[in-house]
Amino acid sequence: MIKCAIFDLDGTLVDSMSYWEKAPIEFSLRKNIEPEEKLSDTFLSMSLFSFSKYFKEKYHLEDTIDSIMSEIDSIMEVHYVRDINVKKGMFDLIEMLDKENVKLAIATQTDKYLVEKVLKKTGLDKYFSFILTCGEVGEAKSSPLVYEGCANHFNIPYNKTLVFEDLPYGIESSKKKGFITIGLFDVPSIKHQERIKESADYYFLEMNSDSIKFIEKLVKKSLD
Repeated sequence: MIKCAIFDLDGTLVDSMSYWEKAPIEFSLRKNIEPEEKLSDTFLSMSLFSFSKYFKEKYHLEDTIDSIMSEIDSIMEVHYVRDINVKKGMFDLIEMLDKENVKLAIATQTDKYLVEKVLKKTGLDKYFSFILTCGEVGEAKSSPLVYEGCANHFNIPYNKTLVFEDLPYGIESSKKKGFITIGLFDVPSIKHQERIKESADYYFLEMNSDSIKFIEKLVKKSLD
């Protein structure tokens, strides 16, 4: 049986990726810098620290890397508290997993205080007992460390742990370590969908009653 489920936050649990796409553009405009072409793509391909370092060096900003990170986080904090909601069907999925006594964790690149704010705002906080960020483990999701840290926290084998992701990097790295991977569709990551389909053990366009029933059967299935 499945004993643990690890969820990405942005684009998987909550509908926030469109706001993250706009965050570096808003930050650029605050600094009176014309946003470069494909700035959002550059931003989303990096950790917040790496992007802040890149932006500081490219535009010779006097701001520290930490202050750039904090300002981008402050932009997103407004959206997490005011605008961002749980993706369709995810509450039903979480409630099913909780009912089956599956341990729930979040593995994310987003700073923990922002995760806590959006979980509290949406009511998901009562279900998740553990949050681990890429910043805490020192590696992006192209490394499986953040997923390993979540499973190890509960002392649950990787092959009895589900990983839910909307981008291919985490799916590919966690799958190599033996996690059971579930790819989810999200509009902002549409260009990655074929790669996600090829990489994930299972793939869903949306979380509806049929997909939840499928995952419930997977959770109850003997994996020994």
